[in-house]
Amino acid sequence: MITDIKIEGFRNYDQERVFLKEGINIFLGRNGQGKTNLLEAVYVLGMLSSFRKTETESLIREGESSFSIEGFFSDDEATTLLVEKGPRGWKKIEADGCECAKKSDYIGRVKMVVFSPDEMELIQGSPEIRRRYLDRTYFHVTRSHLKNLKLYKRILTQRNLLLKRRLFKTPELDVWSERLAEAGAKIIDGRYELVDILNRKLAIEQPFTGTDRISMSYLEKGKSAIKKGETKERLLDKLFRLRDEEIARKMTLVGPHRDDVEITINDEKAKAFSSRGEMRSILLALKAAEVEIYRNVSSVRPLVMLDDVASELDIDRRRSLLEYLRLKGEQVLITTTEAENLPLVDAEKKNIFRVEKGKILH
Repeated sequence: MITDIKIEGFRNYDQERVFLKEGINIFLGRNGQGKTNLLEAVYVLGMLSSFRKTETESLIREGESSFSIEGFFSDDEATTLLVEKGPRGWKKIEADGCECAKKSDYIGRVKMVVFSPDEMELIQGSPEIRRRYLDRTYFHVTRSHLKNLKLYKRILTQRNLLLKRRLFKTPELDVWSERLAEAGAKIIDGRYELVDILNRKLAIEQPFTGTDRISMSYLEKGKSAIKKGETKERLLDKLFRLRDEEIARKMTLVGPHRDDVEITINDEKAKAFSSRGEMRSILLALKAAEVEIYRNVSSVRPLVMLDDVASELDIDRRRSLLEYLRLKGEQVLITTTEAENLPLVDAEKKNIFRVEKGKILH
């Protein structure tokens, strides 16, 4: 859990420090005061990226040259995390006072689960959003996934450069195809493993879905389900078969960068047939599955962040969600415009922080 966090020069925060409690912490305030910015700062501290649609360079407070975020934790893989970033990149990435030379050595030390209005795009948005969701979640299962993903992207960039310039002989392209298939197979198999884990968790009865059945399938180019095993050979065969078309179009047409995930509810495609209420239930079920995965993998309770949950969930779903999180004993950071929107118990009402113009008051 996170015990306190210090923020400087981030979004609309000048200098703030907030001490957090176990259980449910509520951040109350009008829109535009900085509630979501606080959750975002916590997420950036743990993941070096935002859960919102933004670049980290834009997170620097207007008039400042950099931002810094420092957090103190218990029951995690680090007791202190510190990051600082300027317009040219990261100045500091430290865990327990030690500089992390690689992002992969840093990301994933603190397990985080986020529910925000933007998460609805996981169902309705582009395949890239769903691929990013799988990768972000799998980072917490095995840190090697980040290293594998970075290697794949480097090889893909080089292969695409060859295709664009057409300054190669076929054997040279075949060498890069071999490398791409080897690196891509690790990504695909990792995503397949995560989908399998998520499906097992989704099959367990949850308070958010009732009798609805939710499942996921990993899809190759959105057409056919991928089966585990011999992934490298299958991918390499497709690269060879599409060689002429790739040369003509000057791009790599198959691989994990082109794949998708299909989410179904009661055997119907969620993207096409689900109501907004059903989509919310699907997201809650996925978030509950993430909580269970992180607890099982690391025996550490994840930090749960709920942004503007009252605007996305009806009162019954809000009640079910909070009861579930209380039962699991999770630490929760939740934003709201009205405390009455949340079915809080008396003890939780003492954990309300007011957020006004980048200031956090308790």
